Amino acid sequence: MVTLLAAVMVASCTTPGVRPDPPNAPNAVVSSLDRIRDSQTRLGGTAGCLEDAWCAAGLSRVYGLQLGSGSIAFATPAATVTALTAGAIDIGALPESAVETADPRVTVLRDDHGVQPADNVVPVLSGTLVRAVGPPLARAVDGLSATLDSAGLDGIERALAGGSPPELAAADWLNHHPVLAPVAPPAGASGIVVGARADPLGSTLSDIYAGALVRNGWSASVRAVASRMDELDGLGRAQLGLVPDFTAELLQVLSGYSGVASRDQFRNLVLLRAALGDRGLVAAEPAPAQETTVFAVSGAVAATWSLVTLSDLARVGGGHPAPAATAPALTRAEVATDTETPSASVRQTLGIGSSGAQVTAAQTRLTDLGYTGVTTSGAFDEATRRAVAAFQADQGLIGDGALDPATARALVAAKPGARPPGRPAAVPGDPDTLRPPSVLNPSSTGTIYLLFADGPSDFTPDILDVLARYGAKATFFAEEGAVTAEPETLRQVMAAGDGVGISMWPHAGASPIAADLLARTASATQIAVSAVDGITPTCFLAPYGSTDPQSRSRAVNLGLRVVVWDMDPQDWRHPGATAIASDVTAFARPGSLVLLHDGGGDRSQTIAALDEIIPSLTRLGYTFAALPGC
Repeated sequence: MVTLLAAVMVASCTTPGVRPDPPNAPNAVVSSLDRIRDSQTRLGGTAGCLEDAWCAAGLSRVYGLQLGSGSIAFATPAATVTALTAGAIDIGALPESAVETADPRVTVLRDDHGVQPADNVVPVLSGTLVRAVGPPLARAVDGLSATLDSAGLDGIERALAGGSPPELAAADWLNHHPVLAPVAPPAGASGIVVGARADPLGSTLSDIYAGALVRNGWSASVRAVASRMDELDGLGRAQLGLVPDFTAELLQVLSGYSGVASRDQFRNLVLLRAALGDRGLVAAEPAPAQETTVFAVSGAVAATWSLVTLSDLARVGGGHPAPAATAPALTRAEVATDTETPSASVRQTLGIGSSGAQVTAAQTRLTDLGYTGVTTSGAFDEATRRAVAAFQADQGLIGDGALDPATARALVAAKPGARPPGRPAAVPGDPDTLRPPSVLNPSSTGTIYLLFADGPSDFTPDILDVLARYGAKATFFAEEGAVTAEPETLRQVMAAGDGVGISMWPHAGASPIAADLLARTASATQIAVSAVDGITPTCFLAPYGSTDPQSRSRAVNLGLRVVVWDMDPQDWRHPGATAIASDVTAFARPGSLVLLHDGGGDRSQTIAALDEIIPSLTRLGYTFAALPGC
């Protein structure tokens, strides 16, 4: 009864208008049957499932199921099953290991088209740390991973589902699983900081890896990380030494949700190592432990329509399963990246603040390929960033405007004259999009709109102090996880009179996976922000500053206007406060929308840059305001 009440409370708080039926009411089945038939199927499961590329989005992409907007997150499999049998949801996503999959009230449907990719636990290591400590570290981590099998992971997930705290679940596993082939640290080995994401499973895995290292003589500690963005940033800057993650999930993040992960575990690992190698990071050997989600409907719904597979459910709900996709074969160069040894020299990512011959060569190449507005100055400026971002969009790469190794390789391979015809990101005058003026007059002064993304964080109050010091206003685009962690900080933003919109993490690129993920994450973030003070956000910051008719349509359905910025000094790269400030002051124009960040990592450079940007542009006659309507 307590579980049912919890499910009802979650449903009523997160999805206005959803009315769960009592479990024994005859209309409980009828409501699910009607919703499924009307292509408004409601999904319930963990919060991670609702945002995952193969869980909620996979049902839409692979099976053509049209999910309604009322997806509900539940803390435990038991709560999901209770909501499913009560008719509050129509499909329940459950860990394959959950005992609830055997509940006689539900029927697990066979995933006959393979929504789930191969997704194994994989330790990600800082290349700096691996070079400093040497081979013993990789051998120590590999020995631990070999000990963590699927049965062990199933036991961990069952313990967490039963209410066990992560630290106790980790201690119990360590007490029953001595590490295979333990490796002692070399003399003078530095301490290892293990990053732990906020979800219970991520925290448990981090405690296991840290605890096992300590038991074998290593010095290890655990530090919380807010998100994968924080994880990658910490590993890249050697503030973290190791983070246990999942192969396919992390590969999908690094590839901008372009759907490169597959059911081939080896292929996923090879591609992941190549993507991490570009960042100076290393993927150790993955554990045999696999994470898989299964989908269930109520037994009554399954019996009514004789449902056995997800394709059966798609047929009833008007969906059409897509043909099974075959993953392309790995190239010889990709296979060569399958190593635990960090690259001898990691090619630097070029961006705002970079200069030199490599920048000149890239600018020349962009000009030859037909990207206008670039000058071969040898300094990576805003014009160069825009050209790189346009090239990335044309190539289907993550469009962050930074010349990373993957973009550099594509730039060399591109053929002049092959650029696709350009299409405007939004129709001029589109009321559903907030964007800079199409024509800017650099000789006049006006308003600058500062946009802060991915917060709130513990850096946000300092940013508010700088804004208040100069009488400036800005717009803060909040991310769901950050809002949950820092609700009082978001209230400070609102109390200061600044605008509030929403951003999202991960920053999904342009793909069928990303389109569905974007809509679901945006909806969840709206709910999180409105829970703080009851006001639902109406502005959404477009990932990578790109948008298309489909994404705008989904945003409009959520009551959102898409915000498209025109300036990105790439403070997320940590180019230095002077480089950030110089880029903004050199390229600001009346009406410019300037992208900065108050979350997702160390933002001390951003705070210092603001102390240069605001007074410099104020002296030129500019003012700083929040975006109208946000």
